[in-house]
Amino acid sequence: MNAQQPEVPSISIIIPVKNEETFIRRCLLSLLEQDHPSEKLEILVVDCDSRDGTVAIVKELAALHDNIKLLSNPDGIIQNAVRIGVAHAKGDLVLRGEAGAVYAWYYVSSCIQKAKEVHQVLY
Repeated sequence: MNAQQPEVPSISIIIPVKNEETFIRRCLLSLLEQDHPSEKLEILVVDCDSRDGTVAIVKELAALHDNIKLLSNPDGIIQNAVRIGVAHAKGDLVLRGEAGAVYAWYYVSSCIQKAKEVHQVLY
């Protein structure tokens, strides 16, 4: 008899950015190294009219990784960036990230575990 593996939820991480060229590469690389399956991880970077190299860095990484998407928020308001990200998110669970953060390899799985404990999400 085979025990069924619980389904792995898909996760969308929304990262609003504005002029984050110093930090965004490290942030995205840390998210790409998660222990969560990459095909179940969507990274939505919502640019708030950056005037530095942020967009070029995100485009470079998005060209190499299908799960990174660049969205635009020309009004520059962070709260609107989050709304834009949520509107485009395809994940079962949505997380909000910060461009200046470097995430531990177990960050996403820890968030899923906490959601199970606190909200009794059945995944």
